[in-house]
Amino acid sequence: MNTIKLVEESFAKLPDGQRFAELFYQRISEQSPHLMPLFANTSMTKMANKLLAALTAMVAALHDPDKLQNMLGPLGQRHLSYGVLESHYSIVGQTLLQTLEEQLGELWTDDYAVAWSEVYSNAAKIMQAGAARAQAQNPSTSDSAKKPQKISALGWLYSLEVPALLVYWLVFSAVVLQIAAIYGVPDWTRLLSACSLVLLVLTMLRGNNDAVKAGLLECWKTIDSSNGVKISRARQIAMERLNQKKCAMNRMELSEAGLMDMSLDGADLSDSNLSKADLTESSLVGANFTKARLDKALLVGVYAPKVDMSFATLAKANLSSSDLEKGSFLFCNMKGANLSGANLQGANLTGALMDNNTYLSGADLRGAVIDDNTLNQAYAIGAIRPDGSVVTEG
Repeated sequence: MNTIKLVEESFAKLPDGQRFAELFYQRISEQSPHLMPLFANTSMTKMANKLLAALTAMVAALHDPDKLQNMLGPLGQRHLSYGVLESHYSIVGQTLLQTLEEQLGELWTDDYAVAWSEVYSNAAKIMQAGAARAQAQNPSTSDSAKKPQKISALGWLYSLEVPALLVYWLVFSAVVLQIAAIYGVPDWTRLLSACSLVLLVLTMLRGNNDAVKAGLLECWKTIDSSNGVKISRARQIAMERLNQKKCAMNRMELSEAGLMDMSLDGADLSDSNLSKADLTESSLVGANFTKARLDKALLVGVYAPKVDMSFATLAKANLSSSDLEKGSFLFCNMKGANLSGANLQGANLTGALMDNNTYLSGADLRGAVIDDNTLNQAYAIGAIRPDGSVVTEG
């Protein structure tokens, strides 16, 4: 009997698929407790349902290699964002076979074991290839650093508020008229006329100050009206607009808010409640989250060099594959947080609170400020220490 037939036959013999899936995670928690932070924000029942659905779909697609590729490749990409590393696949494979054998009992055979090992090995390779493609497309270290945008002189003038424009124009006019009076240069007056015309156009484009204030007030109204709404594109636009205008957004209520893929560089969100919020792949360069609540928040793949999360709560938050280079995490609560694969080079973690559910596997801590006791409290196998050595033992 061929491999596919053996897998299909044994899978069909499972007496209770739901029980099998739940037992799988139970064995993971017993034998590999260091992996449990990966599932910190999801109930075991939901995880069991997803596992059973994935295995059922995989077994059904074994006769169609293209379908299998299209299903497992993206699955590997998603698992990368959860913090799953290449070394975890062998642990999962061993636990899968163990659980199958435990559930099938006397029905389990050596042929079944060989067939499942072959199928799982192939599936793992496809998922790892999908994860590798995702990493190649979105490098998480300095190679992918977002460069600050350059702004033209005219763009800079346009960015100024009307009062500032008038001040610059008056100063420039005074200088031009003084030079013209001393040296009698008529061309300077022509230049002044041209500049005055530019000022008029820019002033018309910018509108008056009252209109700007009214626009900002509408932004705040939009945010207030979206309170309790998980996904609101209007709220995202309003927050980005306020941030562009350098408006502080501290003490905001944003629990469970969907804030994915946003540009909030330099934003002041200190003392805000972002518990269970989703900021996946947002740009947070230099943002201020001091004393903010970010427990159980999703910050997967965020680009946040120099972010300040001092005294913030990041308990059970997911920051896997995020760029947090030179960030400040002074006395930050990181218990149960997932920081696998995160770039923490040069970060300051003085006084950070960690426990054995804090996941630092694969994180880069070169040049970071963190004491050995704090690092030893976390699960950090595969992490790069501040001195450049790799953690090999828990």
